[in-house]
Parts: sequence; structure tokens; C-alpha cells
Amino acid sequence: MVNPMSKDLSIIVPIYNGGKTADKFLSEIAGLFSKDSTKEVIVVNDGSTDNTSQILDKYASKLRIINHDKNKGKGWAVRTGIMNSAGRKIVFIDGDGAFPLTEIQKVAEQVGTYDIVLGMKRHKQSQWITSESKVRKLLGKCFNLFVNVLFQIKVKDCLCGLKGFKSSVAKDLFSDLMRNDWIFDVEILYKAKKSGYSIGEVPVKLYYVGDSKFTILDPLKMIFKLLRLRYDLAHQTINKKEKTRIAKIITGNAENKQP
Repeated sequence: MVNPMSKDLSIIVPIYNGGKTADKFLSEIAGLFSKDSTKEVIVVNDGSTDNTSQILDKYASKLRIINHDKNKGKGWAVRTGIMNSAGRKIVFIDGDGAFPLTEIQKVAEQVGTYDIVLGMKRHKQSQWITSESKVRKLLGKCFNLFVNVLFQIKVKDCLCGLKGFKSSVAKDLFSDLMRNDWIFDVEILYKAKKSGYSIGEVPVKLYYVGDSKFTILDPLKMIFKLLRLRYDLAHQTINKKEKTRIAKIITGNAENKQP
């Protein structure tokens, strides 16, 4: 059992089939943080089917490794790390090397000033060390615009893979996570706004490391998933209100029956 709140910072790294990039990234992050007793690095292997498990075995003495028996999605991998963390602050970072490790501290320093801190890829002060394609840049802008209209989150970068939280805030937001895949970021930020948590944004340095290829159907799939999430979140809110109402009725009836 991990002693809760025994660290200043927990760094969560979700990895799935990261064989091409994991070794270099884990070597760097272990070298930077493994000897710092105030910090912990938790790597969540999300049911990888390549050689990721063998790579992680090399770092078992320097990093905390948690293995999912099957692929559950990035959102659930991040949740697993958060729920097993011991830090007063939590930062999760993609394990593909997209962000220089110096950016972890940049985000962590702002946690406390804000409940949640988002790395920003799309800001005039953000530094792309290697640039993304024009198509991805356009899709990213359109995605954020659509999310902000549909969910009223009002942030500039929903999906940046570098985010920081106060521990209590992260564990509250992730405790009843509905979406396990990439869309979990939107869910968490929507719930944060509804709960009144403060959200700050920090421009970051990053590399473009994407190797996936978009098809013409991908934007349509994204729109469908976002619409479905918006419906489910509204339905969840209604259910919670109804449960609260029923609980108050039951409590009131019980009090009235007392002599």
C-alpha cells in the first residue's frame, strides 16, 4: 500500500505498444527523477502486445510499473496511475517523447495556483521543435472549436498529452470516469468546469511525433463520439440529481419517523 500524499509530485506515464520510443523515453525520465525521493514516476503499461513489457522490466528498480492485463484505453491507464499515486501534485505525460522532460516541472509549478494546469500546444509562445503537418494543425483547431462550443469548456487545447492536477482534484475527477479512450480529456475538463475547479494553461515545447494516418471518416467519428459523450454526461448529471433528491426524501422520512 502506497502512503498517500508522501511525495511532492507523481508523474504518470501511460504506454501502449511503445516499443519504438519507450526505451529512450524511460531511460531519460528514470535518469532525471528516479533518485529524487520527493517524486515518483508511475508507468502504466496498458496491455501492450509488442515488446513494451520487456523494455519496462529493465526499469522496474527505478520506476513504479503497473501492468494492465489487457488494453483498456489511455484514459483508464491514466486513471490507474492517478488512483495509485502518492503525490500532492500529479502530472501525466505521453510516453512517446513528444515533450521535453523539462516541461513536466513547468506544468507542476503552476499546480497550486490552479487546480488543473494544461500544457498548450497552440499558443504563440509554444515552441514546436519539429512541426506538425498543416492538416493536423487544421484538424486540431477545428476539434478544439467544436469541443468549446459543445461543452463550453473554454480552453485552447483539450487533448494536449501533458496535464497537471492537485491530487485531490485528479482523484475526484477520475473516480467515476466514463470514457477510457482519447476522449477522456474532454470528459475530465467538462466535469472540472461543472465542479468549479480552476484551470490554467501553460505554453510548452514539443516535438511532432505522430505517425498515424487520418482517413476522411476520422473527423466524422470524432464528432459522433463527442456528441455521444455530451449526451451521456447530461444523462449522468440528471441521474445524480435524481439520486440526491431521493436520498433527501429518504433522510427526511427517517427523521420524521423518529419519536
